[in-house]
Amino acid sequence: MTNAVSAAASVRTGTGVGTGPGRMRSRARGAETAADIGIALTAADRFLDAEQAFARGLADAERDGVLWAVPLLRSYRAQMWFAAGRLPLAAKEAAAALRICDDFGMRPMSVLARAVLARIAVACDDLPAAGAYLLPARRLADRGVQSEVDELLLAEMLLAHATRRPGHALRTGDRIYRELPERCWLLGYDPAIATDLVRIAQMGERPEYAARAAQAAAALAAHNPRVPSAQAAAAHAGALRSGRPEDHRAAIDACRRAPRPLMLAAALADAARAESNEAAAATYWAEAYDIADAAGAKRIAADARDALRVIEGRRRPAARPEAGGWHAVTVSEMRVVRLVAGGMTNRQVAQQLYLSPHTVDAHLRRVFAKLGVRNRADLARACAARGSAGGSSVA
Repeated sequence: MTNAVSAAASVRTGTGVGTGPGRMRSRARGAETAADIGIALTAADRFLDAEQAFARGLADAERDGVLWAVPLLRSYRAQMWFAAGRLPLAAKEAAAALRICDDFGMRPMSVLARAVLARIAVACDDLPAAGAYLLPARRLADRGVQSEVDELLLAEMLLAHATRRPGHALRTGDRIYRELPERCWLLGYDPAIATDLVRIAQMGERPEYAARAAQAAAALAAHNPRVPSAQAAAAHAGALRSGRPEDHRAAIDACRRAPRPLMLAAALADAARAESNEAAAATYWAEAYDIADAAGAKRIAADARDALRVIEGRRRPAARPEAGGWHAVTVSEMRVVRLVAGGMTNRQVAQQLYLSPHTVDAHLRRVFAKLGVRNRADLARACAARGSAGGSSVA
């Protein structure tokens, strides 16, 4: 097992279960073990194994009547789906956990579910919903509920950052920053949180906090050399601090090796912001848009769409090009074209670009219409002719 697995399992906050008959304590320990294993496998980027662990834990908890464990396990499974970029599944799972807490009067157990739902809402650019999820959780925490406080603080920080309140975000997360880099439980199951912490600190002009978050990501990567997401988060956090385009390119390469598409989308967006070459920035923004749009992460998608519109406006200030031809092919479409012309199937292109097959098909249909071609063979010939004529590979 990796060190990320050990760390995630060893520092997980308690569930408040400790007294009662020996058999019940044994059942509770079983549920906690299932949660620990699922979290640890999520930390190691083994999402399918984590899903199986959570499913087994839920089955055992329901069979043994350990009701409190059900919303807890479902909330952790929602975190796993969030890390995997499956936002609809994450939202469905966390909503089910919250509903169980409400139906059975387990409101103190709802803090984690509400925090996860708030993070999803921020990613989906539904900030009012995020606030609505967090307000009851904050009231519970203020009344002494200590379960999953770090997750609650993180969600509150992300909402404050999204609403341009850097001072509030930093005050909310002050304890988290001060405990870094030694204590980094949040990064254990989702290393990408390190980059969120760096961005928040930079917006609030606290470089020492940004340094702590980057150091925590680097320490996690050093202890987990075979966990791709840990390596990617360290590279990305370092790039955010340096601001150098070459560091951002290295971070993108690292994120491509990790199975977390939203991590890649964020790295592409940050690289685009740091890039002085407008054509390169457009390419980054286009890929970030495709990945975020396919995942339902409307916040990154909206930023990318707005940036691409600005770039297009500067590129063609006088007259718009003709409706057809290569000039009409967008950067997003061109990325699909290059892979299809290289012989990939739609499904292979979708996997390569973190898109749905439906999105790939839609891109191709638009390209066929713009170029006046009827099939993939015609498209390949058109690409070859464009290349031999000295045309650029990027629209």
